[in-house]
Amino acid sequence: VLSNTITLNAASKINVDAGSLSMTSTTAIATNTYPLNLGANGSTFMSVSGAITGSGDLTKDSTGTLYISGNNSSYSGAITVYKGVMNIQNSNALGTTDVATSVLTNGALQMQGGITVAEANINITGTGITNDGAIRNISGNNIFSGTVNLTGNSRINTDAGTLSMTSSGTSISMGTNTLNMGGPGSGSISVSGVVASAA
Repeated sequence: VLSNTITLNAASKINVDAGSLSMTSTTAIATNTYPLNLGANGSTFMSVSGAITGSGDLTKDSTGTLYISGNNSSYSGAITVYKGVMNIQNSNALGTTDVATSVLTNGALQMQGGITVAEANINITGTGITNDGAIRNISGNNIFSGTVNLTGNSRINTDAGTLSMTSSGTSISMGTNTLNMGGPGSGSISVSGVVASAA
């Protein structure tokens, strides 16, 4: 457990090689303007329950899981899930709504806890970890009010609860890509906005 604030003075990386790391300070990470890579190897995990602040871009790498449950409303950097899982449990986990979050081929963005995510754009490509979704609803009734933009063939999954995509405009922008949506059990996906494909 790390209960102090980590303040970046240069581009940095924090990694978990074994076990786990929990960051519990009210402000867990102050990026200032510097980029930060957060990683957890294999079956390990990192948990950030305090706030992330600043405008430095954040990249989730390595194959383990990063749990983010703090209120990051003062964070304005771009987020990339390059590899492994980023699990969010706070409506403001992704920071300000005007900067996109991107999920790449070997990554997954998981939602749980009955949150409402107002991120304007989430860009996804790929089917997630072992075909369980680049976006994955783990539990609870979670709402995403922005647009999911497919940058490659993709999958959205719900394990339990409901994932509601409620944009007043375009909920899913397909481009020329294909999208599979589903889940293993009682979960459901509701899309009330437009599903648009390339002309």
